[in-house]
Amino acid sequence: MSELITINQACRELKVSRGTLAKLRREGRIPFVRVGRGVRIPSVAIESLIAEAIAAAENAERDAMEDATAQAREDSRYTGTLE
Repeated sequence: MSELITINQACRELKVSRGTLAKLRREGRIPFVRVGRGVRIPSVAIESLIAEAIAAAENAERDAMEDATAQAREDSRYTGTLE
């Protein structure tokens, strides 16, 4: 079973404000559990959100590189070799 962490702990882990974390909860991007009057977040949900963000950044970087290469080929500046 996953460890449950407090809102403050989740904010520290993600380096976001309480408002941003509340927005993520409202959007359904991060699950939460009510424990009495408090709210707790499964630690695996934090790890998953971080992994998704890293994957999205890597994909964006790869796509940007592919776009730049395609544009250079169209502009006839790219030969595919180092000169």
